[in-house]
Amino acid sequence: SRFDCMNDAYDCQYALQLPMRIIKETYSDFKLPRSIFPYVVSFCKKEDYLSMWRLYSSYVCLKFDQKAIEKEYQKYHEYILCDCDYPKDEISAIMKLFKNMIEVKIDDTEDNSWRDAQCAASFIKHESFKEEEECRLVYFSSNSKKQNDLTIFGNNVTIQEKSNDIFFRTEGNRLIPYHKFYIPKEALKGVIVREYDDEKFERVKEHIKLVFQKRGINVKDGEIVKSSACKIN
Repeated sequence: SRFDCMNDAYDCQYALQLPMRIIKETYSDFKLPRSIFPYVVSFCKKEDYLSMWRLYSSYVCLKFDQKAIEKEYQKYHEYILCDCDYPKDEISAIMKLFKNMIEVKIDDTEDNSWRDAQCAASFIKHESFKEEEECRLVYFSSNSKKQNDLTIFGNNVTIQEKSNDIFFRTEGNRLIPYHKFYIPKEALKGVIVREYDDEKFERVKEHIKLVFQKRGINVKDGEIVKSSACKIN
């Protein structure tokens, strides 16, 4: 989903909150000149983690090879795959933001400080989310038809408005803009099923294999396993 439609209302904005408060004390009518719109897909680096099962009430967990995803998305300049940082307080978040911004190198001569900050803040989250150990794949979209070329964390990134890359879905009475991320088949390394009954698990496993077979994905029996986390009532 787009950053402002995620479960955390302040996702991709945490590191910007303190600077925004300071600026608004002087300029009460100041609004962040939003020009970059991150679209995020999140991965957890902890495998079969009880807190994540509880949080998302999921039944199936897909295991991916991070290097295979990195290899795929190195071909495209609108994406960054990077681990999130969880600073211990707002000052630490600001310091991390500045560090990230140093690595966001602008190829043109315009003053794009806020744009740089928006990109750099996409990988900084509140410390309370630290247990997630999130790695996120971010697609950067722009509301400008002008092409913007940046270097973010050593990766060349091209940001330009591409309206055909953005889709919409409904959630209750909300319209949610989102981007479709394509994960290469070879990145899938296994499936974990939160089913503790042996008979039911075997039936679910056969259904999963059928789904993958229809999509040309080869997953062996040993790669579909039961969760070893504590049973959730």
